[in-house]
Amino acid sequence: MVITTSLYLQHLNSMKKKSILSLFLIGINMLIIFGCKPKNTNVNRAFYYWKSKFELDKAELKILNQNNINTLYIKYFDVLWNAKLNAAIPAAKIEFKYAIPQHIQVIPVVYITNNALLKSNKDSIKTLAISISKLINAYGPIVNKKINQIQIDCDWTLSSKEKYFALLTTLKSIYNNQLILSATIRLHQIKYVSETGIPPVKKGMLMYYNMGNIEHQHNNSIFNENDAEKYAPYIKQYPLPLDAVLPLFSWVKVFRNHKMHQLLNQISFQELINSNLFQHVNEYTLKPIATCTYKGITFLTNDVLVAEIVAPKLSKKAAQHLHRYFNKTTFTLALFHLNKYKLNDFTEQDIESIYTTFN
Repeated sequence: MVITTSLYLQHLNSMKKKSILSLFLIGINMLIIFGCKPKNTNVNRAFYYWKSKFELDKAELKILNQNNINTLYIKYFDVLWNAKLNAAIPAAKIEFKYAIPQHIQVIPVVYITNNALLKSNKDSIKTLAISISKLINAYGPIVNKKINQIQIDCDWTLSSKEKYFALLTTLKSIYNNQLILSATIRLHQIKYVSETGIPPVKKGMLMYYNMGNIEHQHNNSIFNENDAEKYAPYIKQYPLPLDAVLPLFSWVKVFRNHKMHQLLNQISFQELINSNLFQHVNEYTLKPIATCTYKGITFLTNDVLVAEIVAPKLSKKAAQHLHRYFNKTTFTLALFHLNKYKLNDFTEQDIESIYTTFN
């Protein structure tokens, strides 16, 4: 009887251990299943519109509709320094030739040059803020949309920081928290935040491009991973809530006597090739066959034209790289910018894959 009881107790202890082990293993499996469950990311899809006339054609409407774009950041005007008037004034105002699609939310963007701030005196900043707000408001009946956010785009420096932040503070007081005021943020302003400061706005728009040295001939200054890696790890530490914008554009850099001479935004690399005025040095480099003029621009025989092209593969790579350091669950992801000529090489799937990188 004693022997039987002892065996029974050993059997009971063994069963208890197995039960505990089973529960432990079940718990681990549950943690794996639910712990590794993909986060529920809510990405608001947007594009920038950076042209002087708002007139969407069929190709651009198709891009908006196919990719479920619901927000456009539209540049309303620039703020430039006017030497004759000795003042910073609005310029390059957009002309609306086309009604904005009904389902599209509009966010007005005002681009302010750093030079306009540097040359303005402190006393004129309030006047400038009033002028900006009045002009934005004047577009209200034309746009015919409820505006919930205004964005200011400026690559401020240490010398202009005080005046720029004062401008933003004045704009906030003018709108009295009735809408969101946001500002574009460059990567160097993320990394060197203690020096550049944090703009007094509700949120920032991280510009994940133009991170390299534009004066170099051999690196893509719009996006390359080596340059991105110098800045991206600092994103998580930035105290301002961020949205993000990725590049979908290209340009051509003109070098003269080994120095950056001109940046061509409105002429594509393919146009230059088709003109038959240039010869290939390599895949992305041209030289004039002889001194020539094309679209009003004079090129000398020894000029070197270097294309920086953001093709679908590079755009996807930029999205993947940003995703490593940008783990937001709800944010706006914008693409720069909506232009059918720049997007000829992008299929619906190419654009879709950029957005779904963050899902």
